[in-house]
Amino acid sequence: MIMAFLLVMLVDGERVNGEFYFRNVHRCNQFAHWLENGTIKPVEKRRVSNQVNISAYCMPVKVNANATFYD
Repeated sequence: MIMAFLLVMLVDGERVNGEFYFRNVHRCNQFAHWLENGTIKPVEKRRVSNQVNISAYCMPVKVNANATFYD
């Protein structure tokens, strides 16, 4: 067993199915931030879309070494 970080996503308070594991907490938090805040146009630094009722966070978990990681 190794320590990893599980990306947890909630839409309208309901947990989204799926297990997305990351080895690096910073990379996991980056995805959580993107999910919560939508996308930004790189040139204008303006928000393209606001996410509504979407929450995301990372939590530490223990997984098998052969788990699939997304970082």
